[in-house]
Amino acid sequence: MTDNERLNLKLELKEVTDRINNAEFVDPKDIRRMDKINSMLLTGNMNADLNWKITKGKESQRVTSFTRNRR
Repeated sequence: MTDNERLNLKLELKEVTDRINNAEFVDPKDIRRMDKINSMLLTGNMNADLNWKITKGKESQRVTSFTRNRR
């Protein structure tokens, strides 16, 4: 990736993040484009489809055994 392409991606990323931060309703296309630009910048345009895992799942407290004392 050339310096010019990287600069263009950074400018587009700034525009998209400004749209997201200033919008009342965030367009899902903008979020997907932001993720795609970030992955392209991180990998040097090798892979545009990185999967981000940013949330940690929480353990369920659901009762699965329905005995009399509800253990």
